Amino acid sequence: MSLLRTLQHQQRVITVFACNAGKIGSSDIMLKLNYEPSYNYKVQVTSTFPTRDQLVYMSRVGHRTLKKQIPTVSELMTESSFNSVFGSTLNECFKRGIWKDSDSCLWVDWEKEKMGLGLVSLRDTLAAAGEE
Repeated sequence: MSLLRTLQHQQRVITVFACNAGKIGSSDIMLKLNYEPSYNYKVQVTSTFPTRDQLVYMSRVGHRTLKKQIPTVSELMTESSFNSVFGSTLNECFKRGIWKDSDSCLWVDWEKEKMGLGLVSLRDTLAAAGEE
């Protein structure tokens, strides 16, 4: 029972995939999203390409959105999870043409099954749900 109660009090995780994690992480929008104590989510920023399992999940959540940032997503989903692209840096993926826009970011709310492009989209989605 105590484990369940512990899990219930955990913030849900929203992951932001971005080439320039430092720039994104220090933006005004991110600072507001991460440091308001009343929010029940934690936004984490990563500059690492998703794993194959994450990519499959993301494709189910929003294939069209995903394809805007990762044009070869359909081909990548046929690859083995051991393919070197999974877990590589987004900068490497951008140079190889796998990650489309080095200045944009892709966010995923794993628990709510939502996804979008850009921090403004994330902020607006959270605000529409009354969470910002």
